[in-house]
Amino acid sequence: MVECRTRVTFVYGEAQVQDRYKTWDMLRGIAGNNNLPWAVIGDFNEVLHAHEHDGVGQHNQAQMDAFRVVMDTCGLMDIGSKGSCWTFEKKVAGGTYTRVRLDMCLANPAWCMAFPTPVLEHKTAASSDHAPILLKFSDVQACKKPPRAFKYELMWERDPDLFEFVGTGWKEKEGGTVADVRDKLSKMSRNLTTWDRTHFGSVRLEIAHLKAELDRLRSSRAGQGPNHAEIKITDRLVELYHREEILWRQRARNKAKKNQHCALKLDMTKAYDKVEWAYLKDIMLKLGVKEKWVEIVMGMVSSVKFSVLFNGKKLEQFKPSCGIRQGDPISPYMFLIAAEGLSCLLKSKSKSSNLHGLQVAPSAPPVSHLLFVDDSLLFFKANGMGANEVNQVLDAYCQATGINYDKSSIFFCKGVPEAARDEINVGNLP
Repeated sequence: MVECRTRVTFVYGEAQVQDRYKTWDMLRGIAGNNNLPWAVIGDFNEVLHAHEHDGVGQHNQAQMDAFRVVMDTCGLMDIGSKGSCWTFEKKVAGGTYTRVRLDMCLANPAWCMAFPTPVLEHKTAASSDHAPILLKFSDVQACKKPPRAFKYELMWERDPDLFEFVGTGWKEKEGGTVADVRDKLSKMSRNLTTWDRTHFGSVRLEIAHLKAELDRLRSSRAGQGPNHAEIKITDRLVELYHREEILWRQRARNKAKKNQHCALKLDMTKAYDKVEWAYLKDIMLKLGVKEKWVEIVMGMVSSVKFSVLFNGKKLEQFKPSCGIRQGDPISPYMFLIAAEGLSCLLKSKSKSSNLHGLQVAPSAPPVSHLLFVDDSLLFFKANGMGANEVNQVLDAYCQATGINYDKSSIFFCKGVPEAARDEINVGNLP
């Protein structure tokens, strides 16, 4: 598979007609930035053709022309869609309905060549006037998974038959010994798995089936309101969505137990006054900056002189050996160079399981630190070893730069137990 860098822009078009030009101007501005394969997806609040509006009212031809002009200017084309012909439905005066295709995906030729078989599906929503859209690139066959361990699902408790089923099954056999209780638990887990499959059913499959049926019913009516069958399906979908929400909330809690990280916030407001000049020179040379340029920069940094007023009398000037002048245009850049040393130290420890970083998603890159002008955030495993490794990094950095972190605070993820928090709080972190 050939790697391909692409660009995707998510759009919500201006709702007011008189402001629609702002959306088109934004797209023109983005189009000129680079020549990467580009896709634009979202709610444009406009149609390309008159037949994409069904019902009361019509779209202004000039507005549709403006939309097509900006597509030509940006080199974009409509990739089409699958499913219902509309993505928005609204009840208007008189009880009739207006349907419009406002949501779409546009792409330039380079993107279409990189992804030759995209499919934009119009999905079905139970209680929203907007239909969700799903962009798919190819059919992926699911891998066969091994049998998974039994897990009690909180969403089962939404079914009133659950408690009777569990009570009846538990009373089938007496449990006088630990082995008997273990056998009863094993049998109950098997029975619940079967009950889930045959009685409770798959929430996701039923949602998919009902959404398909709701889509069919909505497509068959012409400008009329929801009928009894649609209302019944919508009510059932609301219940299933609630069960699905319970399911994912339970999954999130389980993941939170594994996510035992913490963040150390370092106050860097006084760091400008403490950076050693020798360190600045060494870090620039280490980063590969030419010696001539380093001499020019250090000449500007070290040209500062101070004098002290004592009893109203100005004493002799003296020259410091550290600090960056705040307010000088070059100072923020110099401080970024100084902070690069800390970043390199943390990256050198990235292979450590404690300082590997925090991931916001399985496919996202790990983030071990974030550096700002006045503050820094360091992420590490919430245990004593992680705290010690962070402390070693900060000690080495402070020795080299002359910076001392007088103030700091620590924040824990929800899954971190109190014992681990206490261990870190009483440790040697700054």
